[in-house]
Amino acid sequence: MKARAFTLLETVIVLAITIMVLGIGEFTLTGYEDHLRFVRTTDQVMDAINNTVRKVMITGKAGEIRNYFNDGKVKITQGDDVQYINLPKGMKVGILTQDTNIMIHQDGHFDKACTIEFKYRGQCEKKYTFGMAFGTAEEK
Repeated sequence: MKARAFTLLETVIVLAITIMVLGIGEFTLTGYEDHLRFVRTTDQVMDAINNTVRKVMITGKAGEIRNYFNDGKVKITQGDDVQYINLPKGMKVGILTQDTNIMIHQDGHFDKACTIEFKYRGQCEKKYTFGMAFGTAEEK
């Protein structure tokens, strides 16, 4: 019987194909993790805003949403309660008004209609528009 071994060229080709297959899988997983991080953070911020609006309506104490662009945080206050939401690196939250804050009045109304925009590393983007009546948010 003749035994045939891999030549150097065949070994290099098999190794290159293996590396390509493993590399593509890692890129796919990284993109998926980024998307999950984006969705989780936007949901966390929007849930905090909606809960704050409900608390304002129940307690009658005004609230505020403030964006700290340089620190990568969103601050949500209601009465004496303060909540900071840390944003993942590369995520930007923009309040598309002239101010960097949104006031929530004692009856649950926002002081102005506005849009909050979420962006993450240029890959993911979502916008939510808040109406002035009872702080309802609609995704654009």
